Amino acid sequence: MRAPHPKVRALATALAIAAALASRNLPLLLVPYALGILPLVLMSRKIGSYLRLISVLGVPVVLALVMVWGVLVAAPPNEPPQTNAAGGALFGLETGVRIMIMASIAFLGFAAVSPRERAPVFRGWGLRGDMLGAVLGAFALVPELGERADQVITARYARGLIGRARWYHRLVSLPRILRPLIAWSLRSAMQRAELWEHRRVIQRLEIQTPERRYGRWESVALVGLVSAWLAWSLAVLAGVG
Repeated sequence: MRAPHPKVRALATALAIAAALASRNLPLLLVPYALGILPLVLMSRKIGSYLRLISVLGVPVVLALVMVWGVLVAAPPNEPPQTNAAGGALFGLETGVRIMIMASIAFLGFAAVSPRERAPVFRGWGLRGDMLGAVLGAFALVPELGERADQVITARYARGLIGRARWYHRLVSLPRILRPLIAWSLRSAMQRAELWEHRRVIQRLEIQTPERRYGRWESVALVGLVSAWLAWSLAVLAGVG
């Protein structure tokens, strides 16, 4: 199966986010997630990255919203506080699931693009020249930041400044490692820009990147399914469905 055209990918991402925002109950969110988003995640072969995204962003956000609306407020927004804990918890759950699904859609639209496909995909979105180089450089900087953060944490652990190099110690040490990380990221970005300019990487990329053959029917099917989800959500929102 061929990949959809980059412009179709961007359009489908925008429509899917709009459909998630318009969905006002759990079936409207969970059915497309189970039948569409999860299979696409499996096909992208980015399961590890997606599970990290869900564990770091999705699950904590869902739990926090359920606690806030189900315990602290104990009511949905349209009712007085401390009058409907179950309704508040359901509202928090729906909001958290919506945020998680929107993060999953953004993951499929952007982060799941493999390094070899980034240049053709971004060129298909109309990015050229310095803008294309800036976007590619930003994607290259993210894994380097993770490696650099691990080095700083390991160094602080070796010097006895933190107890153990676990996730909560990393969280506590975050304010102290931000300054060296920001300084290093700026220096790395400047060095990469100078190197790419010296080697004329962007110009070569414009010339050497072949135009891929994208799937026409895959593109039509993707936009059609996402549009159906959006229409379903809007119909229910308007009281028709």
